[in-house]
Amino acid sequence: MEKVQEIKEKILQGMKILLRDGMMELNTGHLASRIPGEEKFITIGHLHDFGRTLDTLTLEDLITLDMEGNKLEGKLNTVGELPIHTEIFKRRPDVGAIIHAHPKLATCFSIAGTEILPVYHRAAILSPKVPIWDYPGQVNNLSIAGELAKALGKLPAILMRGHGIVTVGANIEECVSICCILERNAEMQLIATAVGTPRSIEAKYLDGRHIIGQKHENWVRNIWGFLAHQYLK
Repeated sequence: MEKVQEIKEKILQGMKILLRDGMMELNTGHLASRIPGEEKFITIGHLHDFGRTLDTLTLEDLITLDMEGNKLEGKLNTVGELPIHTEIFKRRPDVGAIIHAHPKLATCFSIAGTEILPVYHRAAILSPKVPIWDYPGQVNNLSIAGELAKALGKLPAILMRGHGIVTVGANIEECVSICCILERNAEMQLIATAVGTPRSIEAKYLDGRHIIGQKHENWVRNIWGFLAHQYLK
């Protein structure tokens, strides 16, 4: 029970960070977390049914579901794009958390048909690139969600043309960090195009998922820590 409570509280923290950092454009987007050791996950319910905004999210608004999307606990209905979470969780046992968000700059890259490259040293985790899934509609059924999960493959992030992004991580902190660093990298890539040709961080400068000298646990702790300090006071 303590584990579930901790996950729920971390979802609220993650959603607050994402909302305040501009990831949840026009009050849309959602974060889901797997319950370790169980075929269940927790996500937010459909606040729009009651005309509510994401900044009013409480623990009572979270719902628990099985991997087929059947609601097990909670008062609210499921969000329309719930299949994003069920299909990725089923295909990616390494994934503990999933975000679907709508950051402006990353979405603009998808509109332009320009893949996001890991140009920023703290965004090396996005290597070799963030591809574009060429479907702009709602991901509200298993077939479409399966195509999205297939396009994502083993990557940590994907762009959805004219729609938004999906990021995944081992846990909520990692997933939120990837989401927010993706938008910052997109901003740097956009600015760089005004003065030259953006260059990816080359593979020879990587050690695993990060730039040489960067440990993953420190990367997550530092980025999540910064975001939490900015937005969770």
